[in-house]
Amino acid sequence: MENSNICHQEKVDCEVNITLLLQQIDNCSIDDVSQKTELLLSVGRIFEKQGASAQSLARVYNLLQARQTWQYPQIRQAVLFALGKSRSPALYKIFFPFFKSPDPKLSMLACQLAGYAREEQAIDGLERVLCESKSQEVCEVAVWALGQIGSEQARRILARLLMRAHLIDATIRATGAASHPDLLPSLTAPLCFGTLSQRISAAQTIRIILESQPEPERGRYLDRNLRESLAHALRDSHPSVREEAQAVDELSRSVQPEPEVEPEISHPGYYLSPSSGSSMAMACL
Repeated sequence: MENSNICHQEKVDCEVNITLLLQQIDNCSIDDVSQKTELLLSVGRIFEKQGASAQSLARVYNLLQARQTWQYPQIRQAVLFALGKSRSPALYKIFFPFFKSPDPKLSMLACQLAGYAREEQAIDGLERVLCESKSQEVCEVAVWALGQIGSEQARRILARLLMRAHLIDATIRATGAASHPDLLPSLTAPLCFGTLSQRISAAQTIRIILESQPEPERGRYLDRNLRESLAHALRDSHPSVREEAQAVDELSRSVQPEPEVEPEISHPGYYLSPSSGSSMAMACL
C-alpha cells in the first residue's frame, strides 16, 4: 500500500511539474524561442521518465498546430521531441499514417516522431518513405530515425543504405547513433572509397562503435576486410583521415588481459590442476 501511495504521489508531482512548465511556455514572449525550446525539452524528458497524461499530451499536441511552432524550426523539433518521448500509441495512430502521405511535410513529421520515440513499429513506414519519397531532406530524416531506433531490423536497412550514394553521409551518421558492432563491415566501402568527409566520418563512426564495446573485445569486431580498409586509411593522402584511422587502430589493438592462474592444489591420492578443477566444478554444477 505504501509503495502504491508513493507511486501515486510521484505521478501527481510529475503532472504538477508538467503543468507548471506548460504555463511557463504559454507565458513566454513570442520571440523567446530559446526559453520555449528548453521548456519543451524538459517536458519531453519528464514524459520519457514518467509518461504523459492525456491532458498534458493534448496541450503539447496543440502547440504543434500553433503558427509560431511552424515559424521556428527549433520549437517544432522540441514539440516533436516531447511528443515522441511520450511513446503514446494514440499519437502513433495520428502520425504514422503520414508515412503514406505525398506531402513531404507530413511524412517528415512521422519520421521525426518515430525517431524521437525510437519506435520499432515505425520501421516499415520509414522504409516506405525511403523507397517512395523524392525529398532528400525527408529521406535523410528517415535514415536518422532508423539510427535512433537501432534495432536489428533497422540496422539491416542502414547497412543496405550505405550503398545508396545520395544517402551515404546521413547513413554513416545514423550508423554511429545505432552504435552496434554488426554495422562495422558496412563501413569498409566509405572508409576506402568515399569522399573526404565520408572517409573521415566513417573512421569516426568506427571509433564510436568500438568505444561502446568492452575494451578487451574491441579487436575481435574488426574482420579481415575492415582491417585492410583501416590499413588503407592509415596511408590516406589527407591527415585528418589518417588521424582518425590511427585512433581506430589503437582501439582495435586493445589486448585482452591474461586470465589469472590459480595455484595448483595437491590432494592426498590425486593431483588437481586448475583446468581439471574448473571442469570438475562445472560438472558438479
